[in-house]
Amino acid sequence: MRNPRPRIRYGERASSIVEAMLCMLLLLLLTFGLLQFFYYAVAQMVTDYAAFRAARSATVGFREDAYQREARLKVIPAAGQMRSPVDLVNGDASSLPFKTAIEQFYYERLLILDYMRGHQGGLRYQYWWSTDASDELSTRYKTSFSTELSNQGDSFTAHSTFTDYPWIMPFRGAFQPETKGRLDITGEAKMSRQSAAYLE
Repeated sequence: MRNPRPRIRYGERASSIVEAMLCMLLLLLLTFGLLQFFYYAVAQMVTDYAAFRAARSATVGFREDAYQREARLKVIPAAGQMRSPVDLVNGDASSLPFKTAIEQFYYERLLILDYMRGHQGGLRYQYWWSTDASDELSTRYKTSFSTELSNQGDSFTAHSTFTDYPWIMPFRGAFQPETKGRLDITGEAKMSRQSAAYLE
């Protein structure tokens, strides 16, 4: 009776392991690449929304500090971790005023409400402005967020931009050789002031 086990020739004992590792590498690269793409999609959506809110704030007559504050608040979902008044990047977990994720949510919510009312209170997120030298990402990315507003008559145009948004993926320069891997996310919104038509 013949032996049903296939004979493995010399030198082919580990070939299936190598092939499986190569396939796993490609699958992991694809999976994490898609995850990174979703991060950018969220960042693009909130940047567009921040530009819209800045333009809307200008059309109703808010000052520059108000529309800048409004734009920064709308990009919090893509602005990284809180840096002030509590440093979640380099801070010690035992010194935090909250212990659970629910407590952190309510703590940040109170700070954001104060910031919305104009009480600055030192609220700062990782990608609102250039990060500190103590931040590990700042050695590779000079990420900041800015909003500029221009008007022509009763029309306002807002441009919101994340400069050099973090792209935590290997070989990022190969995907965008013209910018050497640098990724700027920009949103634009244009609105007209229509209050004059209602106040006549």
